[in-house]
Amino acid sequence: TKSMWSGDNRIHHNVVRRVGKNYAFSTKPSQYSGIMNLGGTVKIYNNWVESTGQHGIHVWVQEGPKPAEGKGPFEAHIWNNVVVDAGKLWRSFMNGSFGINVGAQSGVEKPAPFVYNNTIVNSRQRGINVNSSAAAGFVRDNIVAGTGGNPAISVPTSVELSNNRVGSISQMNFVDPSRMNFRLKVGSPARNEATNGFPPTDHADVARPKEGAADQGAFEGSGS
Repeated sequence: TKSMWSGDNRIHHNVVRRVGKNYAFSTKPSQYSGIMNLGGTVKIYNNWVESTGQHGIHVWVQEGPKPAEGKGPFEAHIWNNVVVDAGKLWRSFMNGSFGINVGAQSGVEKPAPFVYNNTIVNSRQRGINVNSSAAAGFVRDNIVAGTGGNPAISVPTSVELSNNRVGSISQMNFVDPSRMNFRLKVGSPARNEATNGFPPTDHADVARPKEGAADQGAFEGSGS
């Protein structure tokens, strides 16, 4: 999506897999992200993105508008997404490969990131990357597991970073990660550990919370 400078713009409940398996268009490296929004306020939620060349979810403002045009602020609300193996299909002509990436070209309207309750597994580089070109926002209550980058989450000082769960896949105590089941077992350290700003439903449209407090990540428990 591109230049959504007005309106209620939403990208949700999609399944995106193997973006980058066909790598014939090496002159257009930015086209290998699972979901990409180039400019404008957007809500990206309840998507499953698996095996990409570049980023799992990429929000970027490029080629305008300029701040003086009064089109902003551009808010990027990103929640309840599951991003698995971002960068698995990476090749050298592509750019970076983060689970979620937010930023802007110099001199244009800045996106304000609100990134929360996502589950990001096995990113080639960082799980969440917010560039210094972004406006103020927050990153909270996400699960980032098995990331190849260090730090696993990177944000500028203008973005509040709080209450995220970072570690190995085994530490998260997912139900069955070998079968892509990233719900949380009873006893997972992410169970009942989200802050009060949780979304009312989870990735599977299950109501939150189930046990008095919401869970970190995209799923609200497993019941077992």
